[in-house]
Amino acid sequence: MSFQDMLTTGTGKAATKALTNVAPALLRAMNPPVNQGLMADCHVAVQGATLDINFGKHAAQALSSARRAEVQAFVSMGYPTAQLDKMLFESMGNVPLGTDLHAAAVFEAAKGPKQTLPQSVRKWYTDALKTITNAELDIAITILENSTHVGCVPLAILKERKGLGTAVVGKLGFKHPGKAKVMDWEFGGNGIRWV
Repeated sequence: MSFQDMLTTGTGKAATKALTNVAPALLRAMNPPVNQGLMADCHVAVQGATLDINFGKHAAQALSSARRAEVQAFVSMGYPTAQLDKMLFESMGNVPLGTDLHAAAVFEAAKGPKQTLPQSVRKWYTDALKTITNAELDIAITILENSTHVGCVPLAILKERKGLGTAVVGKLGFKHPGKAKVMDWEFGGNGIRWV
């Protein structure tokens, strides 16, 4: 009996095999080479019959945790959260720390040619993800949706391949519960760039 056979049986064995096949491609796609124009300083959504912002609950929770970690030193010293919220809004336009970022997420597509995924980016990610079979798309999509808040490009490529829509480049931000205009742009707020 091999180690693989000991891991699980029945349909679980198929899931374990799919995970084993998917993991290397996802790790590669989530860690593109630096300084080659493959990393998004923006956000990629998926336009199908409706717009999929391509930013799931787990991604929102991860980003929310990261934002809270940035101000934890102030919280630990007794700085009032309401005062931090006011200061973060006035200095950076951030929504309050307790905001449900998933519910507050807003996507704005870029204008003109910047709205289209660059061909070199599309090719690199498509090649990085090519070992994932069509039967493994659901598990790969689920892993990306549940693991990171910086995997929008490979996630959009996989959703395109599944036939859920077309990748659209733009910016992702969060609507402040008490403001009309979105000022908290997390990805792409300083322009659409590929670094």
